[in-house]
Amino acid sequence: MLKSFLLLNFIYLIFAICPQGSIQWNSNCFFFETNATEFAVAEISCKSMSGNLVSVHDAFTNALLTGEASNNFQQSTEVDFWIGGNLLMNATKWSWMDNSPFDFNDWKKGEPQNITGLGCIAVSINAGTWSSQDCLKKKSYVCDVTPKPTMPPFVKCPWGWAYYEPTGSCYGVNYTVHVGPLSWTAAEQYCEQYGAHLASVHSYDELSFLNSYDGYAWGGGTWIGLFTNDGGNSWKNSDNSTADYFDWAPNQKPTSYTCAYIGNDGMDMLDCNRALLFLCKKKDY
Repeated sequence: MLKSFLLLNFIYLIFAICPQGSIQWNSNCFFFETNATEFAVAEISCKSMSGNLVSVHDAFTNALLTGEASNNFQQSTEVDFWIGGNLLMNATKWSWMDNSPFDFNDWKKGEPQNITGLGCIAVSINAGTWSSQDCLKKKSYVCDVTPKPTMPPFVKCPWGWAYYEPTGSCYGVNYTVHVGPLSWTAAEQYCEQYGAHLASVHSYDELSFLNSYDGYAWGGGTWIGLFTNDGGNSWKNSDNSTADYFDWAPNQKPTSYTCAYIGNDGMDMLDCNRALLFLCKKKDY
């Protein structure tokens, strides 16, 4: 059994490559995204690549990221870039999006500032020092992602999509394309480009799986495929599956709106023209 395990790991390492635009360091890949965006959207983008905003645990890695950032972010109008440090998950102490120990820092003199709203860490492109920043500012960012296996016979989903065995489906977005919040219709059209639809929800377990994506922690909601055309008398899913599960948020009842979204509290309705994050869903290979 041990020999088989080691052989599988050996094969994985041989046939593992980093996504285009990233560099390999030890067993992970650092992906440098030049498109500036808010901290939460940056983390969702990293999640779609099966990663997180990068965590930093030593001075060498910090210097490596800073050096590469100075090359990759030359055209950036910002002087710093997002990494995964934040106060969003725990307002009383700094933590990393990947839940690894917060065991290193390189704060600029006078940082971090104990000011409400400055809850995300950015790294100076020139100096490599850290500062606490407004999470809604748009900045370039670095993801730490797992190398992509080139010949994995057991993989059931495209790279960057998550497989959920109970439904036999893949969930995600296309990681090679920078995509942020969209209207319900635009999000559905985006999913259809990749042979998918906005995610339909058919059980509490599936809803919990969808909510495991960290993007929902910021309370903005995420489009799903559920909709109504008759004021809530009947319901449909954009993938034409039966609308058979509902988990409305407490004290929330379907309104005159047409399109459904989910958040930490369950399902609710919203103006379809509002721009929200979203997840696509399609059958596995």
